[in-house]
Amino acid sequence: MKINKIIHSKLLPLIIVFLLIFLGFIFVFIVPAINENRSIDKNLTPLDKTIETKKSIIKSNPKITKNYFELSAAYLQKVRETGNSSYYTDIDTLMQKAAEVEPENAEIYATKASVAIGRHNFLEGKKMIEIAISKNPNRDTYYGLLGDAHIELGEYDAAILSFQKMVDMRPGFNSYSRIAYIRELYGDVKGAKEALQLAITSGSNYKDDISWAYVELGKLSLRNNLDEAEVLFKKALNISPFYSQAYEGLAKVEFLKGNTKVAIEHLNTAIKQLPLTQYSNNLADIYNSINDTVKRDQYLAITQASYSQASKAGVNTDLEESLFLSNNDINLKESLIKATRAYKDRPTIFAADTLAWAYYKNQNYSEAGKYTKESLRLGNFDTTILFHQGMIALKNKDTILAKKYLKEAYKINPNFSIKDTSILKKLVVQFK
Repeated sequence: MKINKIIHSKLLPLIIVFLLIFLGFIFVFIVPAINENRSIDKNLTPLDKTIETKKSIIKSNPKITKNYFELSAAYLQKVRETGNSSYYTDIDTLMQKAAEVEPENAEIYATKASVAIGRHNFLEGKKMIEIAISKNPNRDTYYGLLGDAHIELGEYDAAILSFQKMVDMRPGFNSYSRIAYIRELYGDVKGAKEALQLAITSGSNYKDDISWAYVELGKLSLRNNLDEAEVLFKKALNISPFYSQAYEGLAKVEFLKGNTKVAIEHLNTAIKQLPLTQYSNNLADIYNSINDTVKRDQYLAITQASYSQASKAGVNTDLEESLFLSNNDINLKESLIKATRAYKDRPTIFAADTLAWAYYKNQNYSEAGKYTKESLRLGNFDTTILFHQGMIALKNKDTILAKKYLKEAYKINPNFSIKDTSILKKLVVQFK
């Protein structure tokens, strides 16, 4: 298969470690648990039982490195399920112990790469996984991690090469999920849906993975078919009844249908299942839409506090926090500082757009416009980016370009944002 086929619908599968931190899974929990105070659920899940079993095995025989890696993998899955980044500290300790036994084992570096990427330290993640590959070039999952790091560093061509290597080695559930993202990134929505269906068909050891795929399908349908999106979100819940992202999806459907009260109920359910910042932020946006400034401010404060807690836990939140601050006109100077730092650390199209938006909010429109080309370098496919760049063009008095970007944004996804959808619609109507 040729490299350039990786972004098209005829793409063969690629395999990758399925991590919390990538592509729609980049979340920051609201109240991160402190490692030593982590609560213990008396009703242990199968994953919890696996963790306890592996801990006992390691205690009785600490010289077998395989057990350290298996326990680390279980902790990574636990992070994905709970949003609790304190498990990364457990993995750090495990890798230190594994290195004492077998310091040249490639899996040590691959695991360190997973943790670094999870903490949004993508350059370190890239460094670690490259070391792992140099020690063992025959692990398909390593090339998936390398591709992850490349994408989060804005190195899209290199990411495609890494994924191509992975394609040639082995297919699997996680490969199709990555195909879906690559296709969506390049504007191939139909191909993204096909890949997600393949992911569902291929199956996974974790039910939440299948629910995730249905939620991603729902998000794509949310662009232009609310009824279809609702069906898909409910399918996710049929598989995993407590899957919080499905409730978030249903909340968006209900909000777009005008059922604000039901939307709020769904988001409250999502938060009870897994307290993520995106849920509190969505609640703030909904309360803002109905002019309930008291509850809006409460949820904005919760969201802002969560970023602070995540940062203290070692997660780099500059990109996400800058966008949050800019969108809500909070501490705009700090937003610009964070956006500048984020773009330096990870010059992706999204970081370029976030920096442009921070300049826009700080009323430096000429500087904001300098990042338009960079943010759209993969094409005019992302509605949020097009909306931001259209607003920037308006302020720079380039009406023709503004109309182009805003109309394209509306055509791609008129339902892209709880906060900004109504603004975009009004502007597009004015342009007619």
